[in-house]
Amino acid sequence: MKSEYKLTIAVLTRNRAKQMYQAIKSCLASKLPTQTQFVVVNNASTAVDEYKHIIGVLRNNIAYDFIYEKLPENKGVGGGRNVCFDLAKGEYVYFLDDDAEIAPECYQTFFVEALQYLDKNQNVMTLTTKIEDNVFGRRNPAVAKTLQVDKLSCVYAFQGGSTFFRRKYFMSPLFMDIMYGHEEIPVAMSVLDAGYSNVYMPDIFINHLP
Repeated sequence: MKSEYKLTIAVLTRNRAKQMYQAIKSCLASKLPTQTQFVVVNNASTAVDEYKHIIGVLRNNIAYDFIYEKLPENKGVGGGRNVCFDLAKGEYVYFLDDDAEIAPECYQTFFVEALQYLDKNQNVMTLTTKIEDNVFGRRNPAVAKTLQVDKLSCVYAFQGGSTFFRRKYFMSPLFMDIMYGHEEIPVAMSVLDAGYSNVYMPDIFINHLP
């Protein structure tokens, strides 16, 4: 079945309206496919007025299809991202943390290079990027030193805050219903168990600003 969009950019957010806005602005500043969908899921934030204003600004200024859903209760990272995944209609789904931004140095390459690579390598199911963290420094996934696919190292577990998924491969729910932390590990392991690959692309990165 042909996907409705080439790319879905999914952001799960909770009580970080201004940071979420900057995260989405960084995506809009990047080179995107024409057929891009944005999905924002509000994980039961208490800052109602702030989100109402910022979502209104986004709706009026985004030239791409935009879905916003506010959850009645906090489902945690795993459950919230599952709602994002269910709303996503793209061939690829990219998850970006709401307190992170695409690095300005990568505006022209971030989505272009990731999608070109995934189009070329159909046995790769997830692609994770480098994360520059202003608290913890550079965060790299654990790579398999001798395993590569088309010059990119394979990884045992991707980084949930900046990862592309091949939508058609995965079933819902995508993540385990875990409140916080390590929800991505079972997904990554399932890819490896099936004989496919998760890879790491270090040349594109986000800035994580917790």
